[in-house]
Amino acid sequence: MLIQVKPPADRAGAAPARPPRPPRLCVRSARVRARARRTPPPVTAAA
Repeated sequence: MLIQVKPPADRAGAAPARPPRPPRLCVRSARVRARARRTPPPVTAAA
């Protein structure tokens, strides 16, 4: 896996096209962002 002298074109083309799904923390951040957008005041952050 450490041999990255010649990255295959298949992987290079698939990586940017379909990046690996990040951990579930991304879902939490998305929900927090949605709540922050719905309620501009930082009251949701405290609650």
